[in-house]
Amino acid sequence: MVWSGLAATPAEKSRGGVLPKKLSTAFRVVGGRIGILGGVAVVALTVAASPAPAEPVAEPGAWLHADGSAIRDASGRQVLLHGVNVVAKTAPYYVSTDGPLAFGPGDADAIDAAGFNVVRLGLQWKGLEPGTLPPDSSQICGPGAVEDPGQYDPKVVSDYLDRIEDTVDMLAQRHIYTLLDMHQDVFSERFGGDGAPDWALCTDGAPIVTTPSKIGGVMPAAQNAVGHFWRNDVRGGLQQEFQRVWRAVATRFADDPWVLGYDPFNEPMSFRSAGTSMDTLTQCFYAGRQDPGRSAIGDELSCPATVPDDGVLQAIRSVDARHMLLPEPPVVGGSDLGPMPLSNTAVNVHDYCLLSVVSRNLLGGTGFSTGCRDSEQAAMDRTVAHANGQPLLMTEFGAEDDQSDLATVADLADQYTTGWVYWDWATYGAGGDQAGTQPLQDDLRLRPKAVALVRAYPTHIAGTLTALQYNPDTRVMTATYRATSSDPTDIVAPAFAYPDGFCATAGDAQVHTAGDRVSVVAEAGQNPAVTIRPGRCPA
Repeated sequence: MVWSGLAATPAEKSRGGVLPKKLSTAFRVVGGRIGILGGVAVVALTVAASPAPAEPVAEPGAWLHADGSAIRDASGRQVLLHGVNVVAKTAPYYVSTDGPLAFGPGDADAIDAAGFNVVRLGLQWKGLEPGTLPPDSSQICGPGAVEDPGQYDPKVVSDYLDRIEDTVDMLAQRHIYTLLDMHQDVFSERFGGDGAPDWALCTDGAPIVTTPSKIGGVMPAAQNAVGHFWRNDVRGGLQQEFQRVWRAVATRFADDPWVLGYDPFNEPMSFRSAGTSMDTLTQCFYAGRQDPGRSAIGDELSCPATVPDDGVLQAIRSVDARHMLLPEPPVVGGSDLGPMPLSNTAVNVHDYCLLSVVSRNLLGGTGFSTGCRDSEQAAMDRTVAHANGQPLLMTEFGAEDDQSDLATVADLADQYTTGWVYWDWATYGAGGDQAGTQPLQDDLRLRPKAVALVRAYPTHIAGTLTALQYNPDTRVMTATYRATSSDPTDIVAPAFAYPDGFCATAGDAQVHTAGDRVSVVAEAGQNPAVTIRPGRCPA
C-alpha cells in the first residue's frame, strides 16, 4: 500500500504545529518562539497571538506504563518517545510564558511541529524548598537524631508547582508528555551548578568555591555537602526533606495522564562516600534501607543506618501509585542500578562522551565527539544488558554541535528501539553549557544539526517494534513491527524533515495520511514493514 503525504498547512494541522512547506521564515509568537528549518534567508516577523489559558487535556487513554521491555499506552500500543529537555537552572527555577526564563506557546508549537512528543521538564529542590537558613547552619548540619529543619513552606511549594503545572498543561494541549525531573548538577549553585537549597549544604567548614563551570563540584566543600546528603547523616534529615518535596510534586500530578512519570534525581554522583559504594548509596536513597534490592551484579546491599527505611521511590508511591518511576544510576563512582522492589519502572540512561563532557563543563571548552562512537555504543550495550526486563529511555544526550555524533546516538536508540530526550531545547541558566548546543537559535530558526533530530518515527505501535532505521541524509525511515491488534500504528513525518511531502508505503497493511501523520493498520499476527521517503509517491 502506498500513500502520498503533503506538507501540512496550519489549517490541515488541527493542533497548529506544522507550517507550510518551503517556508524559511521565523515566526515569533507572543509568549514563546517557533523555529523553521529552511533556507538561508530569514525574515523575522512578529505575530500577535492571544492563546487561551492552558487547560488539562482529560484523555484516560493517554496514560503510559511499563510493560515488560516496552512503554505502552492504555490500549496496549507501544509508545516511542522523542523529545527535548527544558530545565531552568537559575531563579526562579521554572520556565513560564511571562517570566525571565521564557517558554511559551511558540516553543510548545515548535516542539510539536518537530514531531517531538515528550519534554523532560526540570524541577529544582531550591525552587520548592528555598528555606531561610545559610549553609552550615548548626540547626541542620549538626549530628544527632533527625529533626524537622523548619525550611518547608507549603505555600511556596504550591506556588512553585502552579507554574510547573502551567507548562505541563500547555504541553498536554498539544499531546506532548512531560517527564518531571528533579534536576541538579554538582548539587548546588554555590558550587557552580544547581539543585539543592543553601540550607541543605553541610560543608564541614570547607570554603565554598563558586566557579563559572562545574569544576566547583570537585572541591572539598561540594564533596562534603554531597557526601552528607547521600549518607543522610546530619540532624536536618536531608533525604527526609527531599522525600517531602517529592510527595508534594507527586500529589499534585497523581491524576494527570500527560505526565509520563518521575525522574527523582538527575545524575547522582559523589567522589566521597565514606566507605559505602556509590552504587549502594544510590539504591538506598531510591529504595530505602529496609530493602534496597540487589546490585547490578546480584550482590546484597547494606545501607548506612542513617538512611530512611523507605526511599524516595516509596515516598512517591505513597501518594501516586500510577505513574512510571525512572531513577537514574550514578554517573561517577558507580555503575548501573540493580533490581529494586518496585514496579512500573524504566531504565533511565544518559549517553554522553566523557571526554567531550569534561572539555565542555570542567575545562570551559566547546566539547568534541571525535572517537566517541565506541564509548557511546558501549554505554548503551551495558545499560541494555542490565535492564532487568524494564523498558529503556535515554533522557539526555547531545549538548554538542556535531551533527554526525547526534545522528550516531539517535541511531543507537533506534538500534534498541528505545526513545530519547535531547539536551536541550534552549539555554535556561545552564551554567557551563554552551548555548550553541541547542537546536533553536536566537534568530528563532532551528540549527542545521536539527536534521539529525527532527525525523520520521513511529510514535504508537499496535504491537512491538522490531526494527527502526532513519537516514538523516536521505530522510528515509524504515520500521517493522509485530502486530498484536488491528489498532492503528501512528507515525509522524514532520514537515521540517519533509518540506515537499513524503511517500508512505507498507506491506501487509493499509496506510492513511493526514498532514504530517501516518496511520498504518494491519491484522494481528502480521509483520508490516513501513517506509517513509521524501517526495510524493509515484502516480
